[in-house]
Order: sequence, then C-alpha cells, then structure tokens
Amino acid sequence: NYPALATVGINVNIHHHFIIKQKEVLDLAARFDSEIQIINIFPGLDPKFYTTLIDQSPRAIILKGFGAGNLPALNNDWFEFISQVRQQNILVFMVSQSPHGSLDMNLYASGSSIKYKFFELKTICKGKSKRYL
Repeated sequence: NYPALATVGINVNIHHHFIIKQKEVLDLAARFDSEIQIINIFPGLDPKFYTTLIDQSPRAIILKGFGAGNLPALNNDWFEFISQVRQQNILVFMVSQSPHGSLDMNLYASGSSIKYKFFELKTICKGKSKRYL
C-alpha cells in the first residue's frame, strides 16, 4: 500500500511529501448512460408500473432492494417482471439501497429464498453474496 497521506486525530497532519504532483490537468467528463434504469424497490411497490421499461430496451436495469437487498417475497410479480426483462436479454442487477451496508441475501429468510430464483433468472447480485450470472 501507498504510505498514509495524512494522520488524523485531534489535528490533521498532511504528509505533503507523499502527495504526487500531477503534471497535467485532470479532465473528468462525467458520462451517464441513459440506457441503464434504476428502480428503488420498497414494500408494496408494484412492478407493473415498470413494464414499459421493457419496451424501451435498456441495456440494464438495476434493482435496489430494501434492507440487505430484499424484494417483497410473498409476491411473485417481481420475479415475473425480471423474467420478462431477461427474455429481452436485458441485464438485471440486484443491489442494496443501504448506503453503509451491502447486499447479503443470506441475512433473512426472504433473501435466502429469492436468491435461488435470481440464479434461475440470471440476475447479477452484487455485495456480500456470491455473484449469480
């Protein structure tokens, strides 16, 4: 690892001799892909509101599950939606909405039961759990 750039305590001591001086101006051009759609899922959300996304043929859909990456498990509507999306060869990713946590489909019974359906539907789950292709 590179040496610490600073020591933080009551005071902040920056170690300037470890900071690499840049020779050129760094130009960061943010590019957003409008072909990727994000759906923030919450309990009670009905996927029928998103079926028009399939007709738009995005490159990918990112499902942001609640908690550790859960979907309403008692309702198969989300799995039917994902199945329709995958039939169109659209990638589906499952992530968690938690800003500090990560996806852990083994944490709760609902997550454990749906991860096998994700595997069958070729959904990519990113986080603590394994990657399902």
